[in-house]
Amino acid sequence: MKKVIFTIAGIPLCIKFKDNECIPTSFRGFTNNSKKPHKQIWHLESLGIEKTDFFSYAACLKHKISFIKERFHYSNLPLNDWQEKQKNLFYLYSRYPKLLPRISFYFNEPVEINPKERKLRHFYFKENVINEPGIAYSRLITFIYSQILAYMEGVLLHCACVAKENVAYLFFAKAGGGKTTLTKLSKRYSVLGDDIIAIRKIENKFLAFATPWRQNTFIRPKASLAVPIKAVFFLNKSRPLHFEPISPQEALVRVLSQYIHFFLYTELPLAKRIFFRLADFFKTIPAYEMYFRKDDNFWPILDRIMK
Repeated sequence: MKKVIFTIAGIPLCIKFKDNECIPTSFRGFTNNSKKPHKQIWHLESLGIEKTDFFSYAACLKHKISFIKERFHYSNLPLNDWQEKQKNLFYLYSRYPKLLPRISFYFNEPVEINPKERKLRHFYFKENVINEPGIAYSRLITFIYSQILAYMEGVLLHCACVAKENVAYLFFAKAGGGKTTLTKLSKRYSVLGDDIIAIRKIENKFLAFATPWRQNTFIRPKASLAVPIKAVFFLNKSRPLHFEPISPQEALVRVLSQYIHFFLYTELPLAKRIFFRLADFFKTIPAYEMYFRKDDNFWPILDRIMK
């Protein structure tokens, strides 16, 4: 068993792997082979537990599960998914009752986060097989980074990012809304990603970082690249090319409701931190509605707006 350190958005996370061949290609640029200790390193431990009788613990978990389900009321989860989730939470509580307030729930993969010691524990049931070679690709690791970022003055966003002349621009759109099209039209610049971008506030500046998840094959940014964010754009496909400014309040509502990875799965104290961080973000970063067509003529106009 070998330890591999992934560094995403300047945050190192240590994960155990069977061997280096288990690391997906897209993650290899984000590994840190340095033997020099890093004071901000986080450690992930996957912990198997036995299924035990849980009925006597139902009352203890009722409030917690009701709260979680309330946050998911518009997610249209089938009833059987909720029943399975509820059973697994009961089992977990029967084994680790004192951990319940500190556990973030991502469907059937609960994670305990200890920010003071920078340690994470992932709970799974022993009779279920953990796919070790695929763990880096799993949504579990994406979820874990989204939670770590919330502690580290950051957010994991569903958007594209292009860096031009040492500043970064974020482009938001729903699936099929033009993010990948825009990045393909911007290949002559530095494309950080077309789907998942990390942002962090460091020394009073909001910086954009590349991530290894779900990016198009032509996107190969350096993992260490950190670019100050200059503006945000919400994409709309249209023949006439034009831009319209959006208020900070409108931009904040849009991003909170549609463009934060795993926001619904984040416990309330961390969700509040994300809210205040983004409110701070939009106080200083302008936002625009962007109507564009499938060509790169938008860049000269965008540059004029930014001057």
